[in-house]
Amino acid sequence: MERLQSIDRRWIYLLLALVVVIALLNPIGLPVKVGNTTRTMFEAVDALPPGSVIWIGMDFNVSSKAEQFPMVSVLLDHAFQKNLKVVGFAMWPNGGQIFKQLVEPVAKKYKKVEGTDFLNIGYKPGNGVALRAMVTDVNNGAAGVDHNGKPITSSPLGQQVKRLTAQYVNFVVDIAAGDPGTVDYLNFVATPEKIPMATAVVNVSVPQEMPYVQSGQYKGLMGGLRGAAEYEILAKAVGKAAAGMDSQSLAAVLITLFIVVGNVGYLATRGKK
Repeated sequence: MERLQSIDRRWIYLLLALVVVIALLNPIGLPVKVGNTTRTMFEAVDALPPGSVIWIGMDFNVSSKAEQFPMVSVLLDHAFQKNLKVVGFAMWPNGGQIFKQLVEPVAKKYKKVEGTDFLNIGYKPGNGVALRAMVTDVNNGAAGVDHNGKPITSSPLGQQVKRLTAQYVNFVVDIAAGDPGTVDYLNFVATPEKIPMATAVVNVSVPQEMPYVQSGQYKGLMGGLRGAAEYEILAKAVGKAAAGMDSQSLAAVLITLFIVVGNVGYLATRGKK
């Protein structure tokens, strides 16, 4: 028992790292209970008829990659499963490049074509002012070009989505990590134009977004890595979020085991000192 009190902590860190890496590379699919906010968002997207346009706000950067890259991937996967059209737009400078990085593998999986099935408008400065301009005219609000520098009106989807209004866009999802983000969409797009909206935010932002869910202003919410894992389960597209949850869960079990073993060793040797 005394040896339990003197285990080199480097072995503990090594074992913890192995558990995390192995779970990430070989997800085992530990059960995750799906929350109501994620289910509501999934059902709202799932109910859109084929050909509907879903507008995805890419308002985060790589610092929240672990939580929000899986959110975008699973939402794109679900949208392409349903044969929805997707428009990506960013108020954060890296958003357009991140959308490009994430949409291409999913589009290849479902044989979707850029310009016809999805459009990457990319980053445009101006925050809420840019959104207001797109409500009037998407092409003018985007300065006429998409993320690749091509004229927006040269693509079929660019010609189809003339304005950011309910006439042309059926659903908005803002994937956000701060400001600008969800509040801009609520103030300038979703509320005045009556476009159904959901959001996907980092875990720390969930409490401040919940009032909008409870008031019905959001048609669901995907919160943190767990929310992305729940959405993956519902969309039958298990990926990095579910693997991340496996990793977190197994790491928590291992840490708990270390605590139990350490306390057993302490109690067993306490009387001998």
